[in-house]
Amino acid sequence: MLTIDDQIIGVFGYGKTGLSAVRYLLRKKKSVVVFDTRTPPAKSEKIPGVEYNWEVTDWVRSDIRNLIVSPGLRLDLPVLQKAKAKGVSIESDIDLFFLDVGDKPVFGITGTNGKSTVTTMLAHVFSENGYNCKCGGNLGTPALDLLNLDSEIYVLELSSFQLERLREYQFECAAILNISEDHLDHHKSMGDYISSKQKIFSNAKKCVFNRDDDKTYPKTTKQIASFGRGPQVTEFDWAVEDGPLGRCVTCNREKIIELGNLPSAGYQGDLNLLCVLAMASDYVQPEEAVMALTTYQGLDHRYKEVLKLNEIAFINDSKATNAGALISALDNFSKQNVILIAGGDSKGVDFEPLSSAFVGKVKCLIAMGKNGADIAGIAQKLEIKTIFVMSIEEAVKVAHEDAEPGDTVLLSPACASFDMFEDFEDRGRRFEKAVFALAGLGV
Repeated sequence: MLTIDDQIIGVFGYGKTGLSAVRYLLRKKKSVVVFDTRTPPAKSEKIPGVEYNWEVTDWVRSDIRNLIVSPGLRLDLPVLQKAKAKGVSIESDIDLFFLDVGDKPVFGITGTNGKSTVTTMLAHVFSENGYNCKCGGNLGTPALDLLNLDSEIYVLELSSFQLERLREYQFECAAILNISEDHLDHHKSMGDYISSKQKIFSNAKKCVFNRDDDKTYPKTTKQIASFGRGPQVTEFDWAVEDGPLGRCVTCNREKIIELGNLPSAGYQGDLNLLCVLAMASDYVQPEEAVMALTTYQGLDHRYKEVLKLNEIAFINDSKATNAGALISALDNFSKQNVILIAGGDSKGVDFEPLSSAFVGKVKCLIAMGKNGADIAGIAQKLEIKTIFVMSIEEAVKVAHEDAEPGDTVLLSPACASFDMFEDFEDRGRRFEKAVFALAGLGV
């Protein structure tokens, strides 16, 4: 069991999460020592009274027994292995969060794609139904900055990096949305990646999974619920079906609510909706949850239409940083009218699963970035027209020239952005700016 009884606590990694850990520990009147393998960033926030150690390659401290390690750092980093060998306990910011949250319910959400959307949707449902709810974690506000005596419910997005080092804490409800190849430059194998995701179920009161993806199935006999397109076999299986009056939500094949006031967001959007309903069902009735979602605005850079120009739709899905996310985006199309902009840093994943997703949907691929040629190889085997570009601005210009009325220009890169951009948000903003410029509009 983690305690922070020691007066001196170490924090390894001084990014957004590390800074939140420092602030938390200072509120607890602890002496904080920061370690980082990098040189000091030009704009890093230095807090008076905190000891900073940069370019750390060896562990020589004997006065530190607990080390809060930021999620982006590999646990097999030699300096961390040396610290561990000397008896230092490696902890995470989520460990500190659970140490302080008490008996307030915590909802945890993970998956390769869609985590941020489902996290904010669920928090919106709780907030619109009168709960004082805070959300964050891997998304937006770090978990430790969420702690507030007035909060009644917490909703956390959790990455595989956070989960791999997490102890067994009891989530009120935990969900795995989907699992496909990602972050294999960090995890040693796909098996390790799946295992890290599955840790979210280890002590959860209720487990919610995707019955269309067997990698998400919980290894537990506790209370479970599922969502998906596949057959419903238990009383807690949620689905969207077509009924006499239009689309409706069913559970155990019984109609729960019509979705007339909630527009379809495609296959992936239906799955997100069902997961939210399944997770919220013990606190919010489905009717109230669906009503709340009619005012949900969605997140930027997640499959959002920028505008239509000459009957050509431009969609910003810059957050699609792996092949699974691109496949989900293409699930929304039923004919070959997609001009796809893709490429970037692949993070070591295999693009071969894209092959079947491209068929009958992608009419032209515009490839860019470090691993754009790898995606192009898939398209070229399928005899899909392929164009290579050097910038997102050139990609938008070429896509518009190639498009016809009724086509969709889709930025869904299937790659991380760091080879060409600051982050996926920078990539998305530049895409939107180029689209608006094409239309003669300012941003």
